[in-house]
Formats: sequence, C-alpha cells, structure tokens
Amino acid sequence: RRKTNFECSGLRSAVPLAVVEEILLNLPAHQVVRVCRLVCREWKELVDSAAHWRERCRREGIQPLDVSRPLR
Repeated sequence: RRKTNFECSGLRSAVPLAVVEEILLNLPAHQVVRVCRLVCREWKELVDSAAHWRERCRREGIQPLDVSRPLR
C-alpha cells in the first residue's frame, strides 16, 4: 500500500505523494535518475519503483516488451 504523503528527511512539511509523482513524471528521465534519486530515500524508492516507470512509458507511448514471446 502506498503512502499518501511523502516526508523527505529534513523537509518541514509533507508533500502529497501524487504531487511528487506528477513532478517527477514531468521531468526528463535522465534528470530523474541522475538527480532526483539523490534527494532522499523516499524519492529514490519512488524513482526506482516499477509503477513510476510503467506510468512514464505509458505517457511517452513506449510499449513494454512482452518477454513471454520469442524474439524474431
């Protein structure tokens, strides 16, 4: 179950998780991987999550590879 608020170490106020997710999804992927993962443990977990990358791929129109089908 996902948290509804995101509390990054050192931040005084909690930011809703949906807001953090939306911000990260609107940044270039290379910036999210190189910079945003380093902000705090919570952001790293979000960036590393399969859900984040599934949504990013969906928004960018990238179809996942079906590993159950053999390559031609």
